Amino acid sequence: MTAPEITPPEDLQDRIERLERVVEGLQDALYCESRRQNDRVDELRSRLEPSEIARALSDDARKRGL
Repeated sequence: MTAPEITPPEDLQDRIERLERVVEGLQDALYCESRRQNDRVDELRSRLEPSEIARALSDDARKRGL
């Protein structure tokens, strides 16, 4: 049976740093997507306000000549 290969500490440190960069990139992407989704929800909420719906219906009726 052969002894397991020992990885030098520098190699392990390089791997850890690479993994940290990957995690940071994922965190940044998640944060950006979360902001986009929050902005979209806010936009939809504003469009569903009763006053906004009334305005949109009024504009539509005016365009259709009703």
